[in-house]
Formats: sequence, C-alpha cells, structure tokens
Amino acid sequence: MVVQTNDRPVIVLSKNTDIWAWQLFVLTHEVAHIALGHVEYDEILIDEELGKDSYAMADPDLDERAADSFAIELLNGRPDATYRVSEERVNAPTLAKAAYEYGKSGQIDPGHIVLNYAHRSGDWATGVAAAKLLQADNPPAASVINEAMWREFESDDFSEDNLEFLRRATGTIVG
Repeated sequence: MVVQTNDRPVIVLSKNTDIWAWQLFVLTHEVAHIALGHVEYDEILIDEELGKDSYAMADPDLDERAADSFAIELLNGRPDATYRVSEERVNAPTLAKAAYEYGKSGQIDPGHIVLNYAHRSGDWATGVAAAKLLQADNPPAASVINEAMWREFESDDFSEDNLEFLRRATGTIVG
C-alpha cells in the first residue's frame, strides 16, 4: 500500500512472507507507483493481488504492470529480465548457488533471481526453497521491518487504541 500524505509517501508492506527478496520486490513495486505518479496527494493505493504465488506481471491493470516493469528494471538494471536454468529439473541448492554467483557478478540480488525464475517457470517450490537457502540465518524480513518502524515511530502521537491496532497489524508486542 502507498499513501501520499503531507507531501511525503508512506509505504506499508503487507506481504505475509519472511523472505527478504519478496519484500524487496514488493517495496520496489510500491516505490514505482510513487515514481510513476500513480498516487496523488491524499490518496491511498492498495495492491490487493499479493497471493501466495504472485510476484510480477500477473495483474491485468496497466499501472500494476508498469510498476512491476519498473521494479524489475530497478532490481536488474535492465527491463524484462528473466532467468532460466540450463537443466530441465533443478534443485534448490543448485539454483541458489547459481543465482548467488550470477547475482554477485551482475550486482543483482540472488533472491530476486530465484523468485524471478520461479515466476517464469512456475516452479515455486524450488524458487522459494532457494530463496530461503540464500537468506540463511538472517532474521525474517518482517521482524526487521517492524523493528525499524517502531524505532522511528513517535508513539506519543497515537492513542493506545491506535497503538494496539498497529501492534496487532504488525504482529509485534513492542511499541
């Protein structure tokens, strides 16, 4: 979701995943809505099509496709980037290793590469497993995002009811 208020945009990430690469794509997609002028002052834009297997270019809405294209180009340095493997079947460790090596040489997030592969091939199980391997022991994306939000948050500006809503919405107890 993007909210344009008080001359500044606010992005709310609500994709229920701990995978950093997926949150990165959603974030760049929302940044694209801002950069492309899809959100007017005092307007809220909500992307509702964030299903389990959604990633990019699946929405028939032209603004959504434009935001996906912008995000893909921003993440890859080139438009319409797609990733394939030379083998007919690939396992998660092999995919993760290949994505890591290619990403390192091309300065591309390897998690994005494996999710792009999953989207294009339809092999979500392997792509998500590879993304989890790449993430390794790093903390879940949502917990780090929530911690950053609470650090910057001025809780004195909100009622206890609103704070409780935010705690429930983010799944956090801190605040």
